[in-house]
Amino acid sequence: MIANSKRITFWSKIVFYNLLLAIGIIFVFCPSCFLSLEGIISVADSILYSFIICLILGFGNGYLVDQLDLRISWIKTPIKRLVVGTITVIVFSFIASVVIVMFFRVFIFKNMVWNELTMVSMLNDAKLPVYIALVITIALTSRSFLMAWKKSALDIEKLKRENLQAQYDALKNQINPHFLFNSFNVLTDLVYMDQDLAAQFIQQLSKVFRYVLESSKKELVSLATELAFLQAYIFLLKIRFGENVTIQLPTYEDKGDQIIPLCLQMLIENAIKHNVITAEEKLHVDIEIHDGRILVRNNLQLRNAVEGSTRLGLANIKARYALLNQQDVDINSSPNTFTVSIPLIPTL
Repeated sequence: MIANSKRITFWSKIVFYNLLLAIGIIFVFCPSCFLSLEGIISVADSILYSFIICLILGFGNGYLVDQLDLRISWIKTPIKRLVVGTITVIVFSFIASVVIVMFFRVFIFKNMVWNELTMVSMLNDAKLPVYIALVITIALTSRSFLMAWKKSALDIEKLKRENLQAQYDALKNQINPHFLFNSFNVLTDLVYMDQDLAAQFIQQLSKVFRYVLESSKKELVSLATELAFLQAYIFLLKIRFGENVTIQLPTYEDKGDQIIPLCLQMLIENAIKHNVITAEEKLHVDIEIHDGRILVRNNLQLRNAVEGSTRLGLANIKARYALLNQQDVDINSSPNTFTVSIPLIPTL
């Protein structure tokens, strides 16, 4: 019952607006016809003619516009959408106009002279309906474009919100509970073995977690800040793994380059998590800067299985960079090495 009521309301509006448009068109051509009842009756067939034209062309072109919107994107291929839409509307409007004009001339106006029916006469008869159709189509196309633009803007805002949430979740998990647990285990041993080194360990650990808390509120940080943080992080790793893990940081003069916070730390942790680390099979991580990009490279000695690996770390970095920069995060793997190349974002 509710669906039927909505359908009746919809079609009532369609009929009303098209009738109003038809009356407006006739009024433009003959305003004096509306000064008396007799004048209105004399143009009743013309109003009906205009009404049918407006109804069929408006509804038909509206349907075509909706179908084109489903198949050709205004956002991805606006020129193609405009050209195809214009041609489709003109062809449909011409054919529909000719059919309607011939119907009215044969059955309503009864002034059809078949011997005079030529392409020129059909073009002349269809001229006004096509003009009407173009006006209607301009309105429909403008509405279609604005709706597509609005939807795109809303999608971008939604993606930004999702990205911020994903970034927040990713940052919360960068220094995971396993790292914290391992750090406290190392600290427990150091307290009994070397109290001075234990004090240094606590200082560096506090720097690491202070940076995590502060950077979690930022979209970008300077590369110099990230590299300074890595020194504290690497100090903790050296206490834990000794000479079994070596991490080479680049020499860098601060040029204002920026980077997503904690992504370098995550790549180092990723290398530690996925590779065997022993006195015989040491892990080497080299971080270099070349041509506006920072490269993180490690030798490969993969574990058979990695407990708790979600394989989302690199995907998160790539997704976050995709929203911030046109350049991609490049990932290359060979039998012996694994390299991730991250674009540096200059300060605006």
